[in-house]
Amino acid sequence: MAHQAAGDSAQALAALVRARDLDGIHLRACSPFNRAIRALAAESGAILIDVEQAFATHAPAGLVGDELITEYLHPTVWGHYLIAQTIMTSLFAQEDVLGLAGGRADALDDFAGYCRRLGYGVRERVLARNDLILLLKNMPYAERPPILEQRLSHLVGEQLADLPKLSYAQIADFARRRGVIFLAAIIADLDNPQPLTDVLDELVGPLGLAP
Repeated sequence: MAHQAAGDSAQALAALVRARDLDGIHLRACSPFNRAIRALAAESGAILIDVEQAFATHAPAGLVGDELITEYLHPTVWGHYLIAQTIMTSLFAQEDVLGLAGGRADALDDFAGYCRRLGYGVRERVLARNDLILLLKNMPYAERPPILEQRLSHLVGEQLADLPKLSYAQIADFARRRGVIFLAAIIADLDNPQPLTDVLDELVGPLGLAP
């Protein structure tokens, strides 16, 4: 975090990779594992779907973070789209070998297009984000790390930014699902709750939905 805060992306990346590789429980593929995959693909002629490189290319300064990973492991919706796009683009590049006659990578829809097809909009994003907040809040730490505190505050801020984009009926439904009460409780548990409490009150108070 210190390297990233200082704007040294190269050192930040090296530190993050080192931390991942030294993790006692390898929930994420460590560097030797990734090197083995690349070596095997080169030796056997297998098609390498380079998701690691794709994520690095689309991450700010090559530092994969919240835009692609939800918590510590699982991809976001955008991350899932990028994985699928990388797979299909890589396969289409080998269409002669695979017999994918007529396959065209440029025929793939963009992220917004697939979100529309799946019916994934602001409402769905808000509901899913509350689930993520609950998951992170219940992480089994004896004392919450500062980075987790920051992440929770950021997620609540995103909720408060997205809620006004919903219709009154959708916000009321969110409140009926105890979403507002949940957010108020999460905010109250943060180190600096007042600014977010004020925003929540300003949002739901005039609608008669205050907890």
